[in-house]
Amino acid sequence: MIVELETLNKRMQNARMTKVDGSLADEDFQSLKSISNAKIQDLENKLSDLSDKHSEINNFFQSALKKVSIYQKK
Repeated sequence: MIVELETLNKRMQNARMTKVDGSLADEDFQSLKSISNAKIQDLENKLSDLSDKHSEINNFFQSALKKVSIYQKK
């Protein structure tokens, strides 16, 4: 996912440079921008979800380890 984000960001950077050079029409730039931004937003949402899941799993394991530690002390 991170590689895809980097690729999309590079694509947008290239599109901006091409637009400034006058080699890319405004309509084409806007279309590329819209599509790329939607994909970027989707990937960022997926990364955020993965981060949340990782945090939940981490909290679960920490809780389980504490319980095991308490039982071992008894």
